[in-house]
Amino acid sequence: MDSSQVHSGKSFVIDLNDLAPPRSETIELAKSCVIAAVEALSIVAIFIFIGAIYDGHWSAGNHVRNGVSIALLYVFIGFYRGTFSVANLESAHTSIKFAVTSTALAFALRFSLLFISKDGDEYSRLVTALGLVVSILLLAFLRLVGRKLYKPQASDERVAIVIAGGALLKHPSKSIVRGPENLSQRLLRDQDSLSRFGDGMKDFARVIVSCPIDRRAEWALVLQSIGVRGEVVSEPLHALLPIGLARYDNFTAIQVSSGPLSLYQRAIKRLFDLSFTVPALVVLSPMLLIIAVALKLDSEGPIFFRQERLGKSNRYFTAYKFRSMRAIDSDFEGNLSASRDDSRITRVGRFLRRTSLDELPQLLNVLRGEMSLVGPRPHATASTAGGKLFWEISDTYWKRHAAKPGLTGLAQVRGFRGATHQESDLTNRIKSDLEYMQEWSIWKDIVILVKTFAVLIHPNAY
Repeated sequence: MDSSQVHSGKSFVIDLNDLAPPRSETIELAKSCVIAAVEALSIVAIFIFIGAIYDGHWSAGNHVRNGVSIALLYVFIGFYRGTFSVANLESAHTSIKFAVTSTALAFALRFSLLFISKDGDEYSRLVTALGLVVSILLLAFLRLVGRKLYKPQASDERVAIVIAGGALLKHPSKSIVRGPENLSQRLLRDQDSLSRFGDGMKDFARVIVSCPIDRRAEWALVLQSIGVRGEVVSEPLHALLPIGLARYDNFTAIQVSSGPLSLYQRAIKRLFDLSFTVPALVVLSPMLLIIAVALKLDSEGPIFFRQERLGKSNRYFTAYKFRSMRAIDSDFEGNLSASRDDSRITRVGRFLRRTSLDELPQLLNVLRGEMSLVGPRPHATASTAGGKLFWEISDTYWKRHAAKPGLTGLAQVRGFRGATHQESDLTNRIKSDLEYMQEWSIWKDIVILVKTFAVLIHPNAY
C-alpha cells in the first residue's frame, strides 16, 4: 500500500502508515476458486467411483459426463449464490447449508436439462441418486473438516477505522487512522488529499468513521466519493439496536425490528410442523389413550392440565399438558415451580414428567397453529426466577415472543430446563432462544428435534 501521507496545505497532515495491509481481494478469490475446484473434483470422483461399482469395472462414459455436468452446475450456482465466498465460510452451519442447497439445485437443474433434451435414459437413476446423497455428505464433511484452513481471523478483516473527533471504537481491525475533527472538511476542499485518502482506502472492504454529529454529512460525501462501503458511527442509535434503514420520499426511518421469519420461511416451518405432527398424533394415539386411562385410575381430576401462557406477539393461548399433579393442587398461574420431591405430583405424573411425556398434548397446540415443534418454550404467566418475575430480570425476555413458542427448543437441548431457582436459569434460556431466532433455518429445526430425543429423560425433568 502507498504509505504516503495525506496532506493539505501546511496545517493538514495525517499519517496512513499505521494502516495494516488488508487481506487482498485477489487472495480471497483465489481461496474461493481452490475450494470450488476441490469440491467440483470431489463430485466427479464420486460419480466415477459409484459408476465403477455399478458397472463392475472402471470406465469413463456416461458417469463421468454426468458428474462433470453436475460439478460445473454446482460451481456456477455456487459462485452465483456465494457458496464459496469467505464470508459464508466462517460459520460451519452456514457453510454446510450453502453447499447442500447448491448441490441440490445443481442436481435439480441437471435433471431438468436431461428431461428437456430427452437424454435421461442414457444415465443410471440409481447412480445419480446415490451421487446426490454421497456428494452432500462428502461436501458437508469437507466443509466441516477444512473450515479452519480457510476461516479468516477477525483481525484480518478488511476494515479501516477512521477516528476523526469521534469516540474510540473497539474493533479487532489493526488498520486505524486518527485525524483532526475537521478532517472531512479538509478532504473535500483539497482534491489531492482526497485522492490520496481514496488510494489508501481502496483495498478495504469497509471504512468505518467515528466523527462528531455535525460532521456526518461531510463524511457521507467523502465515503460516497471514494467508492467504498462506508459506515458512519452513530452512538445515540446504538441503544436502539437498528437493523436497517427505510427511505421514504420525505424522510428516512430507522428499522429496529422485523418478523423473525419471512412469509416463505413461515410457510416452510408450518409445513414441517404439520408433516411431523399429524403422523405423530396418529402413531402415538394408542400411547396417549393408555396415559389417559392411567391418569384416571391414579387420581381424580381431568386428563389435561390447561394453562394460559404467552405465545407469539405476547398473545395469550391455552397450553395443554397431561395433568401430573393432584387436581386440587394444580397451579394454573405457575406461581410455584415443581421441585424434585414435590408432594403435589401424582405417581403417574412423576413418571410423565421424568420422561417428558406430559408435554405430548402440546402437539394439539402445534396442530392448531398456536405453537411450533421448535421454538422458545412458553412460560406460565406468574413464573419467577430468584424471586423475580421473568420480565423483571431482563428486558430482552419479551423479544423471545416474536416467534411461535415451541414444543422443544435450543435452550432445552442445551440442558436449560426445569425449575428456575436463580436468575441465571432464565438468562441462559433467553440467550439460547434469541440465538435460535436470529439463526433460524429448517435444518436447525431438524437438528434440534433429533437432539431432543436424547434429552427426554433429564435430571432437571421433575
